[in-house]
Amino acid sequence: MTRLIRALDDVICIDECRSFQLVFGDPHDNEPGKRHGCLRVDSDLVSFASRAGDHCAAIRLEAWDAQPPTAAEPWRKAGETRFTGNSGVWVETRFEPLCSFLIGPPHFEYGLAVYTVGADHKTEKWLLRFWPVRDVFDPLRHALPAPYADIYEDDEPPVWRVEPARVPVPVSAATDWPSLQPSRSYRPDFHAWLQGRGVTLHQYLRRKRGIDIEDGAEITPELLALAEGRPNRFTDPLVDRHYAELNMENRLPEGFENRSAHDRERWLRGDLADRQRVEGLNPHRESDYLVPVHEGFVAVGESFRAWRWVEERYLSKDHGQEVVARDVLRRQVLVTEIVTVLDSEQVAGSSWPCYTVRKAAPVEVARVLCAEATWCDAELDAR
Repeated sequence: MTRLIRALDDVICIDECRSFQLVFGDPHDNEPGKRHGCLRVDSDLVSFASRAGDHCAAIRLEAWDAQPPTAAEPWRKAGETRFTGNSGVWVETRFEPLCSFLIGPPHFEYGLAVYTVGADHKTEKWLLRFWPVRDVFDPLRHALPAPYADIYEDDEPPVWRVEPARVPVPVSAATDWPSLQPSRSYRPDFHAWLQGRGVTLHQYLRRKRGIDIEDGAEITPELLALAEGRPNRFTDPLVDRHYAELNMENRLPEGFENRSAHDRERWLRGDLADRQRVEGLNPHRESDYLVPVHEGFVAVGESFRAWRWVEERYLSKDHGQEVVARDVLRRQVLVTEIVTVLDSEQVAGSSWPCYTVRKAAPVEVARVLCAEATWCDAELDAR
C-alpha cells in the first residue's frame, strides 16, 4: 500500500522570469534539459514555469514510498517526470531560501508529479509529490575515492592506472531505507498501555486530548500540535508549538525577539524542517554522536567509514565496530564503523565540518562495502 512518509508546507519565491528551481545537490551550470509540461529537468535541478512572475506562492512537498495516487480536485496536474537524485537527498531552491526536505535515499531515480491550483499570483499554489523508482547506485560514478573525485569534468572520463575491481553492486528496495520508513510517533510501550486498557489510539486522542478525529483517520503532527499548549504567537500550529518548545528550553538564538515577524517565522520553519529531516534519516531513533571529519565532504544522508577513540567499556559488537588499535594506559580503543550523516555543522576555528551520525543501516553498509571493494587496489591517473 502506498504511504505518504512526510510533507512540508512552505512558501516559494517565483522570479521575474515566471519560474523557480529546486536543486538536488550542489547547483552548477547545466545543459538545457527536456520539458515535461511545466517542468524542465537538468542534471541536478528541476525548473518550474509559473503563470506569473515576481511573487510568492504556497508550496507543499510530499515524499511517498511508491507512486502516489492522483491528487484530488481542485488540484490540476501540470506535469510529471523522472530524475536522478545523485548527490543529495533533500531539495532547496536555487536562488531563494526554502526549508530543506528529505525525499528519500541518495542515488535513486525518482518520479515527480506536479499539481497547481489558482489562476493568478494571489491564489497560486503548488503541490509536488516525489516517489522512488529504482536504485541506480554505481560505485564507478557515485563513489570515486578522494581526492580524485573533483578533478574530472563530467564529459572527461577518468583514466585508470589499475582497473577497479568488478564486484557485485547491491540493488536495494526503496522501502529498505530508513529515510522512507515512517518515524515512530509513539513508543511500543505506549501502544501496549493502550491495549491493556482496551482503548484505541483514536479513542485516547478524542477522550484525553480533545481532538476531533474519526476512527482510522491519519494522525499527523499538525493534528497533534493543535491540541497541545501553544502561545498563539504564530498562525501555523507546528511553528507555534516549535517556538514554545525552544523558548521553554532557552534555545532561541540571541536577538530572536528583535527580528521582524517574517524573519522569526522563517527561522523557526527552517529549524523545524532541519529537525524533521534528521528525524526522517533516523526514524528508529538510533543513538547518534559527533564525528569530526578532516578530509573530504560527505553529504547529509550519505554513509561513510568513520574512525574514533572510545572507552573500552563502551565497545559494542552490535554496532559493527571493528577494533583497530588499543591504548592500554587510557583504557581506550580506536574503532572503525560505517555511519550515516544526519546533520553537519562547522567546528569553531576549523575549516572542516563536524557530522552528527548514527550507525548505518544494512542497505547503507552494503553500498560502502561495495565501494571499498571496487576501489581497494585501483588508482586514478591524476594527469
